[in-house]
Amino acid sequence: MNRILCLLFGLMLLVQPLLHAQPYSLKKDFKPVKLELLKDTRKGHEGEKSITYVGKVADSASFHYIKGYDMYQKVDILVANYESDESLTVSLITDTWDEVVATQNTGSSKDGIVNFKLQDHGAIGIKIDPPSSGAAKYVIVVLASPPKQEHLGSPFVPIEKSQMKVSGSESGDDGGGSNLILYLIIGIALLVIAFLGGKLLGKKKAANFFILMLFTSISVSAQMGTTGIPEGSLDIMESQQQQDSNDNQARRDFRSNTTQNIVTRLIEIRSTWNEIRSFDRSYTTYRNCVPTGIAPDDPRIPSFCTESSTETGTYDSSNCAGCFGNSRRDFNEARYKLEMLAGIYKCAKTYSNAAIALGDNTSGIHAVTGIVWQQERAKIMKDVQKMEEEYDKTYSYLMQELRDSMMELNLCEEQYGVEDWFDRFGFMYFEFMQEKYRRVN
Repeated sequence: MNRILCLLFGLMLLVQPLLHAQPYSLKKDFKPVKLELLKDTRKGHEGEKSITYVGKVADSASFHYIKGYDMYQKVDILVANYESDESLTVSLITDTWDEVVATQNTGSSKDGIVNFKLQDHGAIGIKIDPPSSGAAKYVIVVLASPPKQEHLGSPFVPIEKSQMKVSGSESGDDGGGSNLILYLIIGIALLVIAFLGGKLLGKKKAANFFILMLFTSISVSAQMGTTGIPEGSLDIMESQQQQDSNDNQARRDFRSNTTQNIVTRLIEIRSTWNEIRSFDRSYTTYRNCVPTGIAPDDPRIPSFCTESSTETGTYDSSNCAGCFGNSRRDFNEARYKLEMLAGIYKCAKTYSNAAIALGDNTSGIHAVTGIVWQQERAKIMKDVQKMEEEYDKTYSYLMQELRDSMMELNLCEEQYGVEDWFDRFGFMYFEFMQEKYRRVN
C-alpha cells in the first residue's frame, strides 16, 4: 500500500510539466475547446468511444483538442460544413498549435466530409479556418475503435526434439534418481512462487495503476484549454436541426443530408475494424512514438507449447493449454504494458522538448516575458526529471512481472520434458527486453 501511495504522489508531480505546456505559446487568452471522448454503452459497441460537437467559426479560426483515446485504438475524425457546401479548411495539429501535420478541405473531400485517420497517443488538435463568407456552422464527429493488441505477435516457436534436453545428457537412462531430483526442484520452485505470491500481487496492482494513471495524465499533453462541451452523440445534430426551424428549407435539407452522410461513413468505418490488422497503414502515427509491430530481428523462444493465435489466446495443443494459458497471458500482458510505458514516455518527452524549444524561441520578444519563461522552464526541467524517475520505477515493476511469468512458463516447460528452459532460452529473451525498454536519455 505504501508503494502505491508513493507512486500516486509521483504521478501527481508527473502531470505538472504537461499543465505548464500551453502557456509556451505565450497566448494567455487562447482557449481551445476540449472534446473528451465518451464511452459507448450500447450493446455491441463495447470498447468504442465517440464525441459529437456542433460549432460555429467566424472572423478567426476555431480550435479544438481531442483526448481520451488509447494508443491501441483507431481514431477517425470527421469534419463537415453543417449549413452550406462552402469549403472549410481543416488542419490536424500535434505538439504545439504552430505544428500542423496534415490539412484537408471539405470541398475536395468525399461527400464534403474531411476524414483524418490516426493511431496515436496523447491529445490531437483540430483547427478550422473560416470560409470566404466569414462564418459557417460545422460539425465534428470523432470515433475510436475498441483497443486491439496484436501487433507484437508471439515470440514462441516450436522446440526441436533435440533441444528439450540439456546438451550431453541422455534421455531415459537416469531412472528414478533423476525423476526424484526433478520433483524436488519443482516442489521448491512452487514453494518460492507461493511465498512471493502476496508481493507479486502488490506489484501487479501497482504497475497496472501506474500505466492507467500515466496514460490519463499524459493524454492531456498536446493542446490544453479550459472550455468544455456538453456530453452528447449524433443526437446533438438532430436536436440542432429542430432548434433551427427558422432557417430556410434548403439549409435544413443540407443539414439532414450531411447527417445521413456522416452516419453512413461511421457504418463504413466500423465495418473495416475486423478486416484490418491492429496497425494499418491508413491510420497514421504522427508522433512516431506508437509501436508499429514486432521487429524482424527480435529473438524467438523455443517452446513445447506454441500459440496459434495471440488475439484469441488459443493454443495448438489441448494437453499443454491448461498449464501454459495463465502464464502466457501474464507474459503478454507484461509485454504490452512495457510497450505502452515506452510509448507514453517517448510521446511526453518529445512533446516537452518541442514545447521547451518553442518557449526558448519566443521568450526573447520582451524582457519581462524572458524572465517569466526562465522561471517556468526551471519548473519543467524539474518535473521532467521526476517523470524519468517514475518511468524507471515502473520499468522495474514490469520487468519483475515479466520475469515472474517466465518462471511460471519454466515450470510448464519442465513438466513436458524441456530441461532448464529459462536458463537456456528464456533468459536471453528477458535480457533483450531489459535493454529494449531501458530508458535512454
